[in-house]
Order: sequence, then structure tokens, then C-alpha cells
Amino acid sequence: MPHLTLEYTDNLTVDVQPLLARLFDEVVATGAINLKGLKGRAIRHSDYRIADGDPRYAFVHVGLLIREGRPLEIQQDAARRVMAVLQETFGGGLRTAISPSRWISRRCARYRADLA
Repeated sequence: MPHLTLEYTDNLTVDVQPLLARLFDEVVATGAINLKGLKGRAIRHSDYRIADGDPRYAFVHVGLLIREGRPLEIQQDAARRVMAVLQETFGGGLRTAISPSRWISRRCARYRADLA
């Protein structure tokens, strides 16, 4: 059973159910993941610290766990689709942190509020 976990800081305004629905749609669109088996959860963090502790800093992290054996191309497609949803949702302040050998299990994004 695939699991999608959305984690975000409490200084972000997120409408969780529509965001999870969009993430589900994109992951299912790869053709390798069945909607009926997909599980999702969102975790809002209120206790965290980022870098120097500036309260304008925030993060969004999506973890996608899928069974081994899916081709690398499918894993990369799922990661790209998830990242596109996050970029559309959170805008230009999004920065990515990806471990290429772990496309299947992690796709991270950090959001830094405009400091201007």
C-alpha cells in the first residue's frame, strides 16, 4: 500500500484536503499506483526550528513510500508530479532537497517566506 505523508509548519496556510486530493491525483496519474490502496496523512508542525530560527521560515515535506520494483522512470515521474503540485501551491519561494537514490521514498521541499 502506497503512503503519502505531507508535513508542514504551522506558519503556512494550507487547505489540506484539496491539497492531498491533488497529490493523490498526480501520483495515480503515473499509472503505477492504484487510488484504492493509497493512504495519505497531513501533519502540521508547531514545534520546529529552521536555521537561525527566523519565524518567517517554513517547510513543506512530502514523503511517498511505494513498493520496490517500480521502474526508476515511474519513481521520477511521481516525484516531479508531487513537486509541481507543491510549487503551484506554495509559489516561487519553494526550494528542493532531493536525494536521487531515494526518489521512491522522499521528496522534500522547503519554503522560505519572502524576506524583502
